Amino acid sequence: MDEMNPGHAEQELGDRIDDAIVVPRVAGESVAQQLEREVARLKLQLRATVGQYETSTEELKASNEELHALNEELRSATEELETSREELQTVNEELTTVNHELNCKVDDLDQAHGDMLNLMGATAIATVFLDRELRVTRFTPSAVAVFKLIAADLGRPLSDLSTPLHYPQLAADARRVLETLQPTEREVGDSAGNWYLARVRPYRTIEDRIAGVVLAFVDITGRKAAEEALRESEERLRLMLESAVAARKALEAADAAKDRFLAVLSHELRNPLASISGAAELLAPEALSTPQQARAARVVRRQASAMKVLLGDLLDVSSLRRGRLELRRERVAAQGIVDAALEATGPLVELGRHRLELDISGDEILLDVDPMRLTQVISNLLSNAAKYTPDEGEIRLSLHAESGDAVFAVTDNGIGMEPDTVDTMFEMFTQSVHAQERSAGGLGIGLALVRNIVELHGGTATGESRGLGLGSRLTVRVPLAEQRPAESEPAQALAAMVSSAAGPDEGSPQRVLLADDNVDALWGMARMLSISGFSVRTADNGLDALRVAEHFRPDAAVLDVGMPGLDGHEVARRIRAQPWGRGMLLVAATGWSQPEDKFAALEAGFDEHLVKPVAAADVQRLLRARDGTAVPGG
Repeated sequence: MDEMNPGHAEQELGDRIDDAIVVPRVAGESVAQQLEREVARLKLQLRATVGQYETSTEELKASNEELHALNEELRSATEELETSREELQTVNEELTTVNHELNCKVDDLDQAHGDMLNLMGATAIATVFLDRELRVTRFTPSAVAVFKLIAADLGRPLSDLSTPLHYPQLAADARRVLETLQPTEREVGDSAGNWYLARVRPYRTIEDRIAGVVLAFVDITGRKAAEEALRESEERLRLMLESAVAARKALEAADAAKDRFLAVLSHELRNPLASISGAAELLAPEALSTPQQARAARVVRRQASAMKVLLGDLLDVSSLRRGRLELRRERVAAQGIVDAALEATGPLVELGRHRLELDISGDEILLDVDPMRLTQVISNLLSNAAKYTPDEGEIRLSLHAESGDAVFAVTDNGIGMEPDTVDTMFEMFTQSVHAQERSAGGLGIGLALVRNIVELHGGTATGESRGLGLGSRLTVRVPLAEQRPAESEPAQALAAMVSSAAGPDEGSPQRVLLADDNVDALWGMARMLSISGFSVRTADNGLDALRVAEHFRPDAAVLDVGMPGLDGHEVARRIRAQPWGRGMLLVAATGWSQPEDKFAALEAGFDEHLVKPVAAADVQRLLRARDGTAVPGG
């Protein structure tokens, strides 16, 4: 930098002049010549020096400008370097952050890798990973036992592996999964009898690139064994169900045969019973000569009545079990039900010399019920009390309205019940040991009928006892009839049916035709109605019944349904076809008491259906209820 300074150049020029002045003289020259020559030389030299100086000065100026430009460039470069240093520092900080994140991710990957290794070691699913050339890249420890793999098998093609699996299409499935990217599943076995669910799925990378195939084999040996056991159980169950169905059908057939047998037995027993009952009614105790004869007549009448009730209960049980017991509801007074039940059970109460107390509400209680069935219910309650109360016991029948129900209750001081018997007393064929020890034990169906009939009416039947020897109380609740304007006719009709039997007016005896192939029963019924003042004609077959009806023109005809030749149904249809028979009261008398039997009788043109043995009092009630009013039939 100093060489380019102008002051320094001038100093150098002066030094050179001084040096020139002291140049020695040349011989023979004068001093002036020498000085002139020297001055001339110095001028030349000075000019050259000045030219050099000016050139140097220009060069120095140019250099100085260059130095200034270079200095600016250096300053700018310094600033750029400072900016770059700051940027580098920022990048370094970012790299530090990224490096930390990468270290965390590496740690996570290490953790995930460790987890995967532990999972592969712990899982019971044999898994093999294949690349796109179907070479083994990794496998789980469980796969060692399934595929018989060793570490040297890594990198080997799947087709080179020899496995105990019965899966010849494994390689084909793997190639198809690679081509279609659709997973596949199969159940395969091995030579040891194990079973696996083989799943072949594409191996997808994080970038969703297909890098190979994953083979997973889930051990389902236990499930297959369970399925086989289940199939065997289902087969055994199927055989058991078939056996049960066959047994049920056999039971149903046996039950139907039993029902048919009971119906036939009832029919066959009712015919002789009708004769016995008719003859017993003719044996009026007051007309017999000795007390012994009078007692014998009462015994015959009482036992015939008990047998009739027993036969009816047996058939009702059959109907209830088949769900075929039908109700013929009417709007009736509860008092009439009580009166009918008292009449039906009076002989049994008298036989035990029981004291019967009545507690009947004075208010009229109306019911919408089947009067015959509800009378059967109350009769069964009274009969139960009479049978299981020692002689000269106390029986109480009460009736009152409560919370929308008519409540009938029968209380006695009889043998009572054990606590564990109370809950089962209304079940079919159920009796306590103490009840069975009594001679009047019965079949154990009366209270079962009570409960079923009451429930059909929408009511309830309950029982209670404080224990053996402390009596019992049976209660029946039946819904009251809906309130509506008073109707006197049903009550009057029921009162007429349960009142004492009486004959027609003396001035106009009603004409009655009786037809039955049981001549003993026919004779007894005819005698009873004749004694009561009715004009009676009889016939022992259907054709004779038609001829008698045409000439006799009866007000009512009681026809046996099962007469040979022309049965009662056909006789009824032919009578209804005649102008003189359209207003006749036709009553079917039969030993068949099922609902379909009643329906068939009504379809044939009968007005009423009575089950044998038919008592003369029953016929008299019907005639009195009709009271000469013609009711068209058919």
